[in-house]
Formats: sequence, structure tokens, C-alpha cells
Amino acid sequence: MIDLVQSEHLQAWKDFLQSSHSAAARKTLFAACGPVVVELIRRGFAKPGERVAAFKASEGLTLEEQQELLPELVAMASWSHGLLNDARSIILRLPRAYVIANIERAAEPILVKGEEEEYRNFLELYSKLDKDLTMKLAKRAAGHDDDEVCAVGREYLTK
Repeated sequence: MIDLVQSEHLQAWKDFLQSSHSAAARKTLFAACGPVVVELIRRGFAKPGERVAAFKASEGLTLEEQQELLPELVAMASWSHGLLNDARSIILRLPRAYVIANIERAAEPILVKGEEEEYRNFLELYSKLDKDLTMKLAKRAAGHDDDEVCAVGREYLTK
């Protein structure tokens, strides 16, 4: 993939990071970066010091642009941290059919090495999306080698 982010885009992102993250600052960022802003937000999600700004910037994205960030949002929804609910909130605002069709693919790389925390956080998210999806993951968790993951799975199977 060709990296379309240029130095002027990086400077606009740095300016946004140093701003108050207001709607006006976001508008300036979007004007300077155009469609590259999605990649800047993606990169911001990957850096702890830039995550709050990335969430603020994402508020101005179109629905389609937010959908492009589903893998990053799913990753952010897999572990407990101060922005967990922000990630979940965006995911839950996306079209449900789109999320249900794509969330398992986004979650799979995390679940392969996942422990109790990841399974629990995904089960909590899935339970707000779709019962069948939740039960499928709960059954997987219940059959896991890790006793703590098994316990989380069984907990959801008995709800």
C-alpha cells in the first residue's frame, strides 16, 4: 500500500494535537488533509499519547470513514482502558449489519492470543450487537484451554 501521508499532513496532525481538539480545529485538520485524515486517525489510535485526539478527530468522519476504522476500534474495545467506552460507542453507532458482518474478522487476530480480558470485553460488546454472535463467542470461550477464559464463556452461556 502506498503511504499517502505527506509532511504537510503530519504537520496538520501535530497542530491538531496541540490544539484544544475543538470543532474548528478539526475542520482545519480535515481541510488540510482530506481523505488522508482517516490514516492519521488510525495512526493516532496506535499511539497512547494521541488517542484522545484521534477520538475527537473521528467525530467529524463520515459513516463510511468510521467503518474503515473498524479493525482499530475493535482492537481498542478488546482491553480495559480509559477510552474503552469511546471505542464501543463508535462501533455501536455504525450500521449493525455492517458491524455484525465484519467484527469477527477484526476480532480474530486478537482472540487467537486472547485471554480472559479480551474475551470478556468482546462478549460485553457482542452482547450489545447480536445474541447469536455472543453465543458463538461464548461457546468458543467455554472450550478454551485457559480456565479463566472458560469461566467467562460459561458465564455468558448461562445468561
